[in-house]
Amino acid sequence: MGCYEISLGDTIGVGTPSQIHNLLSLLLKHIPASKLAGHFHDTYGQAIANVVKAYEMGIRVFDSSVAGLGGCPYAKGAKGNVATEDVVYCFEGMGVKTGVDLDKVVEVGEWISKELNRRNESRAGAALAAKKATPSNTTPTSQETIATASAEDTSAALVSSSEVLVSRSTSTATITLNNPKKGNILSAHMISRLQTTIAHLSHDPTIQTIILTNTGKYFCTGMDLSSSGPATSGSTKTQLKTLLGAFESLNTCPKTTIALIKGSCYGGGVGLAFCCDIRIALREVKFILSEVKRGLVPATISKYVVREWGPAFAREAMITGRAITAPELHNLGIIQEICEGEKDAEKRVGEYVTQLQSSAPGAVSQVKRLVNAVAERKREQEEIEKVFEEMMLPSEEAKYGIEEFRKGNREVDWGKWYREKVSGGKSKL
Repeated sequence: MGCYEISLGDTIGVGTPSQIHNLLSLLLKHIPASKLAGHFHDTYGQAIANVVKAYEMGIRVFDSSVAGLGGCPYAKGAKGNVATEDVVYCFEGMGVKTGVDLDKVVEVGEWISKELNRRNESRAGAALAAKKATPSNTTPTSQETIATASAEDTSAALVSSSEVLVSRSTSTATITLNNPKKGNILSAHMISRLQTTIAHLSHDPTIQTIILTNTGKYFCTGMDLSSSGPATSGSTKTQLKTLLGAFESLNTCPKTTIALIKGSCYGGGVGLAFCCDIRIALREVKFILSEVKRGLVPATISKYVVREWGPAFAREAMITGRAITAPELHNLGIIQEICEGEKDAEKRVGEYVTQLQSSAPGAVSQVKRLVNAVAERKREQEEIEKVFEEMMLPSEEAKYGIEEFRKGNREVDWGKWYREKVSGGKSKL
């Protein structure tokens, strides 16, 4: 009837190598291997193992998708097709030549994942991209070090930079924001490094918990407003994708994430802390959504702050821009632990890590997706984009707020400024 090949489809990704063996043992008695192909989804992480089993039994054609794109319309939560990067990497490791340029596929996988604002589902792709981002020099300095994995670690080395330190202890990785002189501000380099590191750790099966912490007086003081206003290079949609990408990489990370907050948070730093699953803070820490004082809006972090703080409390905090104390958030159940000092905080984090060892990683990932899906609203992204684009338009208010910020004036008298404008008096514009 014209059918030259039948692709055996595990489109919901539940198959295992033993099931593949049983199926092919039956079919190959009646159908030549050259007439069959394999189509395996990765919902339960078995796709690459199924590919190898099918290959060992004679199958030579496999469907795959860059970065593991796709899903299944009638199976909610199903992952995409097995990632092309993973298949090529696996076969090349077996000495099988595929004719595919793996480096180019990795580049495409990283690009399309960023364009779609989704996690790169290819384990090999994410790891190779992270490795490529590693500085080429092999003699690290004290500011650019390579933390070599332990003997139990099967992943590539974790790479630290001057602004982001990365280390691991057995199944726990620690990311430390390390630019205390600038308040651990979210520079372009820090955002890029954070995204790359989190993507790498997300695909490392030997990592169970990720700790995000800081050095210095501040956990993170948000976006850098010292040299550029709201309107920086690139389209507003591109800027929004870049900013959201940094937060989403942490928000969608399948590992349990703990924010060990040893300094106060401003703006985007608040969002970073509350993308994490568990928050442990020193008593003196404060959380300040100060954007409104600059004539700006915390658009990129609103999803996480409103979800974790609740609409009423988040609205009041965003409108007033007041300092919210760690005990205040603890009393509301938003922060899990308040600690008297760093040693106490690190001890409590260690207790959480020990407790989490009995939580199945796959179930943890599913719980996170479930809770976020229930808590979030579908039209939320549309409104965030609308507010962000409005904020990025030329605005005298925002221009004045940022100019005053750069001059060191943290408390602008907006009423006075508007009265002067309306009455024709001189403003500082």
